Amino acid sequence: MITTLYIGADLIEQYKDESVDLVSSVLDITDITKNNGDYTKTFTVPASKQNSKLFKHYYDANIDNSFDARIKIEGHIELGGIPFKIGKWRLSKVSVKKNKPDSYTINFFGNLVDLKDTLGKDELTDLDLSALDHDYNTANIKNGLAVGGLFSGDIIYNLLAKKRYLFDDTSYVAPDEFTRNIAYGGDTDSGVVWNDLRPSIRLLKIIEAIEEKYTVANGYENPIVFSRDFFNTSEFTNLYMWLSPDADGDIRGERQIVDWDGGSSANVSHATDIGTFTIEPNSRWEFKVTVTNLNLFNPAWATLRMFVDGVVAQEQSRSIGAGVLTFPLIMESTITSNELVDKEVYYDLDVYSSFGAGNVSVEWEQTKYDSSGAQVGSTVTTTSSATAYNDVVYVSENFPKLKTLDFLKGLFNAFKLVIVPQDNGTLYIDTLSSYYSAGTVYDVSKYIDFESYNVERGQILNEIELKFQEPTTILNIEFEKNNDRGYGDEELKLKDDNGKLLDGESLTFTLPFEQIVYERLTDQASGDITNIQYGAVIDEDLEPASPKAHIFYNLVADTTNSRIGFIDYLSVKTQLNALINTPYHHYGVNLPTYATVFKNEFSTWDGASMDNNLYSNHYQSYVNNIFNIKKRTFIFNAVLPIHIATKLELNDTLIIKGNYYRIDKYSYNLLTGKSVLTLINNFETSIGEPSASNDIIYSNYIAKTEVTQVTNLQDSSTIKVDNVWGTTWATITTNNNNLEIALDEFSTTNGDVRSMIIRTTGISEVADIYVNQSDKGKKPLTFDSEIIKFDSDIITWDQTLT
Repeated sequence: MITTLYIGADLIEQYKDESVDLVSSVLDITDITKNNGDYTKTFTVPASKQNSKLFKHYYDANIDNSFDARIKIEGHIELGGIPFKIGKWRLSKVSVKKNKPDSYTINFFGNLVDLKDTLGKDELTDLDLSALDHDYNTANIKNGLAVGGLFSGDIIYNLLAKKRYLFDDTSYVAPDEFTRNIAYGGDTDSGVVWNDLRPSIRLLKIIEAIEEKYTVANGYENPIVFSRDFFNTSEFTNLYMWLSPDADGDIRGERQIVDWDGGSSANVSHATDIGTFTIEPNSRWEFKVTVTNLNLFNPAWATLRMFVDGVVAQEQSRSIGAGVLTFPLIMESTITSNELVDKEVYYDLDVYSSFGAGNVSVEWEQTKYDSSGAQVGSTVTTTSSATAYNDVVYVSENFPKLKTLDFLKGLFNAFKLVIVPQDNGTLYIDTLSSYYSAGTVYDVSKYIDFESYNVERGQILNEIELKFQEPTTILNIEFEKNNDRGYGDEELKLKDDNGKLLDGESLTFTLPFEQIVYERLTDQASGDITNIQYGAVIDEDLEPASPKAHIFYNLVADTTNSRIGFIDYLSVKTQLNALINTPYHHYGVNLPTYATVFKNEFSTWDGASMDNNLYSNHYQSYVNNIFNIKKRTFIFNAVLPIHIATKLELNDTLIIKGNYYRIDKYSYNLLTGKSVLTLINNFETSIGEPSASNDIIYSNYIAKTEVTQVTNLQDSSTIKVDNVWGTTWATITTNNNNLEIALDEFSTTNGDVRSMIIRTTGISEVADIYVNQSDKGKKPLTFDSEIIKFDSDIITWDQTLT
């Protein structure tokens, strides 16, 4: 078989007897930090005229515009004139003999973006998400809590707060400063305070921002473009990340250092806006700063902070009245010292008005007193002219500290994703199970050399630890104490039939994400469970916590029977919309199809076991195959025909004498055409048939599109099957292996559930998906007591912590 190698369109001349093996391995497509795709070990080509011209006489360092060996150069491999592999070449060295070039040593690498090199140490805060920046104000937060959120749901607000909430629909005084009654019918100031809440961003927007940053136009040689095979499924598109970079109570908005541009500059620089004050032993400086609202009719909310030597020394917030009825913010403070010292002082300010930018002026009075208490000199006043302030949520600035590469690696580990380079430069992304199911079946029995082959033990697992970050929030800390593991962590020991630990390797990793255990509130007055679920982002001391990145599913809960109060920036209380965005650990309220945990924990919403979780959906089949006592690794020698060799992919299934095998690794010798196939026997009973990632979909009455994966969907036919309710209320479309089911709103209030079957038919098997939609009158599942059970242990949250 004739093998030809090309750099660009130029032919690389080869030795006639040089043996070169090209290797492909499943391991290489499951670790984005190590993946090189297809690769060859180093091999040599002659220093012929053609090759020396191609490599620009690299051996001569004096030549200008020489071959650039610092980077990989695009090229490809053909077998018998048929395209085989597209990738890049790297020149490693030139062998020189008797002062003449003798050979060039090169390597081939599959056409894969090196994410580790491309992303480097960049963090999520380096991404541009300015299109989602928004004013941090009462209206946006209230709208963000409602159905649809902001920016078509790409930004939402949930009841994730750095304090403890409870619900009492009667006049009730909270027991401490860390606790707040959020019932609308409670005491006069009960309700969610507007600036208790921070936004969350849809994970898909982060993926899009990564693609928008790492482009050729921005100076990156290999742009990052992900396929949407997995990223467009409901399992992923309904995931959000909470934006909380630190434990500070305020969202990072537009704080501005007060710009002093008028009055005295004796102590305060009009250029730097920093005051320098000399203090003798036992003397003091007294300051009075007044913030006045210049809007004639609109009140505003202002927060003023005083910094001494770069550290916050005082902070004050209050509503400041309109210019026609002035109630200014006034901060009085003193700085002293027991020794001769200079202190640097400056102020920053943010102002919010629901009618646009807060427009204020600021005045700073400075008075010095000596050790006897007598005033030294006269009081001087520095002023700031009218300034407009906007309190803005800058989305990128509010990401938790997390490298972009670690974020992606966390997603790949959570969902067991694979990454496969495509000839057009894009990156195919999908779950391992879906990737395998999309493969082709080849019967290669007659190409195998059965004279000699090996049957090996192969990889065996004996311990599995799939974990999240150590908990920093109170309920997860309590859960860990009671269960010796964090909420959602999976820890398994794999044993034989006699209970003996298998002799094998461990599968362990810790995601960069942290779980927050939610609480569904009980009405303290009536004892009834409400439809309010929230997350207390506080530590064991009831202080604000600063968890690692937290991801969750967002679903809408109906709080009609448990109305929540909402306190705006003027301390005016209104009712929140009945339908509010709510954080869940699972997608779907009844019989959820996905979850953000590895273990089948009990749901904090209804106490049901989350059996469809990250482990069961994406790891269990993989582990079961490894665990199977019949599992073997087979190593065969083969000479594959060109029509198979040029098309073979790692997700293909090979049939050998009636048995099915998965490809673990294979190498192809470019000189001889011989292959070494490392295969694992496959225990699946249906190859090439449709299979749904979830076969039951429960949805509420709100119009939405559910997207689920159906393997081999493109090679199957799909229809809607009537189940009494007709089929016009759902529209189905197919996109590769993604089945999109668009549901109309179910607006009746009779407490009905309508259903249909989406049937996908393959060659000989059928995959049915049961779609169920509740109307507005259908009540969600509830549980009767105030107890949430976690395995065999109990955590209660009434009026005290236990």
